[in-house]
Amino acid sequence: MVEKLKRWGIEFAFKLLIQPVDRNEFDFNPADVNAYYWFMSNSIKRNDMQVWCGHATTDALIDAILTDPHVLVKYRVNQVLANQPEFAAAFNCAIGTQMNPTERCAVW
Repeated sequence: MVEKLKRWGIEFAFKLLIQPVDRNEFDFNPADVNAYYWFMSNSIKRNDMQVWCGHATTDALIDAILTDPHVLVKYRVNQVLANQPEFAAAFNCAIGTQMNPTERCAVW
């Protein structure tokens, strides 16, 4: 459930970020923020890239599949971001690659 909320939260926050703003007290338009830096700071702040960037043996993967209700760690970050075309655009990911698939899954 947490992973599902995280996927939705990242997408929702990014869409809010890039919405144009008429005026605010700081005369700041969030749409001016570079998407690349937004994705980097968002992921690093939550430590996703550091926590889930690991390698597991085949035995450990099999054990996780059989006993852990969570998504495998290699998908907790990459799959969330790969399903967002904004991420692929920000990082210039080639079409059809792992981080810019031709078919995406949208939950909400």
